[in-house]
Amino acid sequence: MLAQLRNEIDIYNHLPRGHPRFLPMLSSYDRDGTYAGIELPYLPKGTLRTYLEENHIEFVVEPASDSGDATGTGTARLPVISPRLRARWAVEMVDGIGFLHEHGVIHCDIKPHNVLLDDTLGVHIIYMAGSRLGDRDSLCCESDRFFMPRDRRNLNGTVTTDLFALGMSLFEIVTGAQPYGEIVDRREIFDRYKRQEFPSLAAVAGVRDEDGQLQRPPGPNS
Repeated sequence: MLAQLRNEIDIYNHLPRGHPRFLPMLSSYDRDGTYAGIELPYLPKGTLRTYLEENHIEFVVEPASDSGDATGTGTARLPVISPRLRARWAVEMVDGIGFLHEHGVIHCDIKPHNVLLDDTLGVHIIYMAGSRLGDRDSLCCESDRFFMPRDRRNLNGTVTTDLFALGMSLFEIVTGAQPYGEIVDRREIFDRYKRQEFPSLAAVAGVRDEDGQLQRPPGPNS
């Protein structure tokens, strides 16, 4: 824990200040070699993962505008999370991770749970305690659903492993569901990724099954 806190402080001091996808480090301390701490702004909106979970309902019904009735019943069906907002989150996450890589930092634990939202629902990437700075070893690795299969004897993160985790995070942003959220067995997820079998985006693309039903990914709590 102490090594991770020191690592995160080093990374915040290493990165140029002011990037919009990261919180500013307000203060830090490392006293007597026995304890350390870091202070970051508090964002009450919480994590992107929580926001996706709490707003996973596809549509809400609101009174139709004067411009027309979308349903014929005096109401309009509006997405809780608009496609534009999902696209914004995707672009902002890519921007933030690209900034880290540009400055020699591998995040090593990319996922929506490690992203905070501000009052405008803008993305702020957090939890760099286990990230890899330069030639240092990683102090953590990705969660199972975001982990690119590799030799477990060398878990140091790379640009490639970060991009894999970023891709799985974009899947969650687009669908609202965790990658293979319906699978509990960690080994099964690992084996599927190793066989290059990935969660389907068919429902997002509007693909229908043999019975003509729109295929949908499992919900966040499936």
